[in-house]
Amino acid sequence: MNGRVIADRYELATILGQGGMGQVWTAYDRRLDRRVAVKLLRPDRVAGPSGSVAADELRRRFVRECRVTAQVDHPGLVTVHDAGSDDDERHGHMVRPDGTVTVLDLGVASVLDSDTTRLTHTGSPIGSPAYMAPEQAMGGAVGPYTDLYALGVLLHELLSGDVPFAGSTALGVLHRHLYEPPIPVRHLRPEVPEALEALVLRLLAKDPQHRPASAQEVYEALRPLLPAQGAPAGPLDPTRPFLRPQAPWPDRAAAPPTAVPAQQQPSATGAFGPPARPDVAKAVDEVKQLLSEGRITQAVDILGGILPAAAAEHGERSPVVRILRKQYAATLMDDGQYRRALPELRRLADDRAAEAGPADTQTLQFRYDAAQCLEQLGEAAAALAEYRAVLPYYENAYAAPAADPGRAFDIRHRIGHLLLAVGDHAAGRAQLQALLYDTERSYGPHHPLPVELRRQLSHQQVVRGG
Repeated sequence: MNGRVIADRYELATILGQGGMGQVWTAYDRRLDRRVAVKLLRPDRVAGPSGSVAADELRRRFVRECRVTAQVDHPGLVTVHDAGSDDDERHGHMVRPDGTVTVLDLGVASVLDSDTTRLTHTGSPIGSPAYMAPEQAMGGAVGPYTDLYALGVLLHELLSGDVPFAGSTALGVLHRHLYEPPIPVRHLRPEVPEALEALVLRLLAKDPQHRPASAQEVYEALRPLLPAQGAPAGPLDPTRPFLRPQAPWPDRAAAPPTAVPAQQQPSATGAFGPPARPDVAKAVDEVKQLLSEGRITQAVDILGGILPAAAAEHGERSPVVRILRKQYAATLMDDGQYRRALPELRRLADDRAAEAGPADTQTLQFRYDAAQCLEQLGEAAAALAEYRAVLPYYENAYAAPAADPGRAFDIRHRIGHLLLAVGDHAAGRAQLQALLYDTERSYGPHHPLPVELRRQLSHQQVVRGG
């Protein structure tokens, strides 16, 4: 028993486990008289002085992880109820009163930044080697297809008792992910159904384009292998989230219908009366305040709610509506809601291009942001096409004011990582090698970008060689 009390509330008991950044403890919530799990940043990772860049950045990442996790309500993920700091240590506590398999840790590394590609731009892939997809091992862009590969590793481990690729060194494991075929699970466990073995092999495909298209496709393949519909499903039945994925948790009583106050009863026409005229300026001020406090989700909700009213009042093409739509798209991206941001950005890009032309700086910025959304959503081929379409405008010195060598280098960097992500390793390495040559000529060999590129290329060469 530890006995330490966090934030005058959570009494730590025993450590459940730890990863590269955090520790998870069993604990007791004194205020609400219940058992919980508490996650702390590892003391050795926040050992720097308060206010130091490294320590502050790690704390920022942890807060971001708590917020991201708190937005997700899913049977397979813990529920985050609280987050805060105690003597310069961040903590978040999580609880799930169910017997199903639950992810306790999304990982601080998974939310280093809203830009996924920056996770791999450090030159060292982030993740556990045993579960790392080939594109991740090569330092390429990652996406949903990378998670599907990790799911394949986990299924192989659950079915056979071991991960498909193991080794005495991390580099050896990564090399096996890249170049060795997995042993079919039926060679190890003959009783495994053929359909399940085939699904695992598809999930473990080296080329992301040969994996299932989505988690939904995986679910549809797994569903026939589950117990028959109508089988008993109590609180501790691990199949319940799959048999009834949208069903309420057993401990959650159905909320009673909300009565409509008498003064808000609908009129004969079915309306509640004329809505109050929205105060756009006030809403914008509120959004600015929320963003300054880091309350991005609330800012998104306000912007999304005010846009239709502002368009009705001022006109869809009015400057105020365009400013709101631009802020809405940017805030959606900051909140990680790339699927909602994408159509907004495409609309902004089309409207701006119609007025100012395809080479306009703002038009290109909207298209660049849209490419980032596609990249984040795992649509690597579409992202590649969009980046390649805007690249000439940034490279062409005669396309001023759009010409921007720094942005051109950034796009080429992303293209290289996306080529690695889709399994075109030779083209990806060639792209990064050419970029290294050009950045050394422009910036010198000791600039951070060529240094980073050399590190990435060196890592890829080492992994390829095992």
